[in-house]
Amino acid sequence: MRNVQEWVVSGLVVTAAVIGSALEATAIEPTTKTEHPSPEPIQIVAAIAIDPATVAKRKAVSVHVKVDNFTLVDPAEAQEHPAQAEGHLHYRVDQGPVIATTATKLSFHDLSSGDHVITVQLAADDHTPIGPPQVLTVKIP
Repeated sequence: MRNVQEWVVSGLVVTAAVIGSALEATAIEPTTKTEHPSPEPIQIVAAIAIDPATVAKRKAVSVHVKVDNFTLVDPAEAQEHPAQAEGHLHYRVDQGPVIATTATKLSFHDLSSGDHVITVQLAADDHTPIGPPQVLTVKIP
């Protein structure tokens, strides 16, 4: 059985697909206001689980993110100097470390059975959050 769901929260659209597991999303209000406006809305237009049938069997989740109106820049190269509509992505599984990257496809392997929370957040060059994070809860069988 394929479970596909889509959420629209504050201009962000997140689509996730998982086969054989439960999936839900919750929007979390940002705890820090940002001073990084852009001329057009910044959007994560799609965040999907890639090949969910295969990854569920392997106790893994792969996420693909598409970003519009925002330039992804390597955090190491930006040297923490914020520029308008520029930055990177922060990924996090459960309470694990934040992964700061420009990668729009990221896989998380060796997940234990049960619920896992995957967070995707746009971040400015100085790692300041931009907009609300998208939070997906995935149940690994």
